[in-house]
Amino acid sequence: NGINPKEETFSISFNNRSSHEITVLAAFLDNKSGGNFDIIINGDTIKVTSEEYSINYGQESINSLSTQLRRVYEP
Repeated sequence: NGINPKEETFSISFNNRSSHEITVLAAFLDNKSGGNFDIIINGDTIKVTSEEYSINYGQESINSLSTQLRRVYEP
C-alpha cells in the first residue's frame, strides 16, 4: 500500500573480469551501501540499491561479481 507498490529486482553479474575491475566494482557498491544510484535499463534511467554482493575468485587474476539490484522510488 504505497504510491509505488511494484517491486522490481534485477540480478546482474560481471563475469570473467580482471581482479582490478572487480575491486573497482566492489568499492563502488561499498561506497553506495545504504544509498541509491542510477542505472539505465531499456533506455530508462531508474534508481536502484544493492544491499550485498558476492565475489567468485575463479582464477588468480580473473574474478566475477554478482549482485541483486532493487528499484527504489526516491527523488
